[in-house]
Amino acid sequence: DALVKSLSHNQILYDNLEGKTTSVTFPDTHLGRQLKIVAKMINSRMERGTDADLFYCSTGGWDTHSQALVNQENLFANVDASFKAFADEMKVANVWDSVTLIQVSDFARTLTQNGGLGSDHAWGGNYIMMGGGVKGGQIVGTYPKGLKEGSPLNIGRGRMIPTNSWEAVFLPLAEWAGVDEADFGYVCPNKSNFKANHFFDR
Repeated sequence: DALVKSLSHNQILYDNLEGKTTSVTFPDTHLGRQLKIVAKMINSRMERGTDADLFYCSTGGWDTHSQALVNQENLFANVDASFKAFADEMKVANVWDSVTLIQVSDFARTLTQNGGLGSDHAWGGNYIMMGGGVKGGQIVGTYPKGLKEGSPLNIGRGRMIPTNSWEAVFLPLAEWAGVDEADFGYVCPNKSNFKANHFFDR
């Protein structure tokens, strides 16, 4: 019974999305196609009977152990074009103020290159957050006072210790998404390790 119900819902969703179009042309890339589907899903929220969604997209190729500069130029160009298309589509649909897009990575890259003109795995990195309700146009967090070897946050080869936690970003995002304060500890289990001013103001 559960399988039949699941297949039925899947067919309904497929048929619904087939009838949806976008006003903006998305890049024909893995990321661009994913964000186009997300845009259609948001456009189908009334038919699906939902007032809030969480979507996950991914794109690879960032493990640039060789030829980092050439590879990253192409990767960043794809992200830039795909994010712009998605933002433009949300604005046309008049829902941009209700949408937040956040880019994260599970690790960063070394600031110094390896022998193959690439970079290796590191720790502290950067996020991008954008949306109609986001206080954009700014860099938040604490920029390191020094980047050279021996600097306080450099533990070797440009592996920087992060100054902000995942919770600093995701707690205000969870609050914005309507998570009850009683559940903050479940959503952000390390919340109690930081002072109140550690978390970004949404």
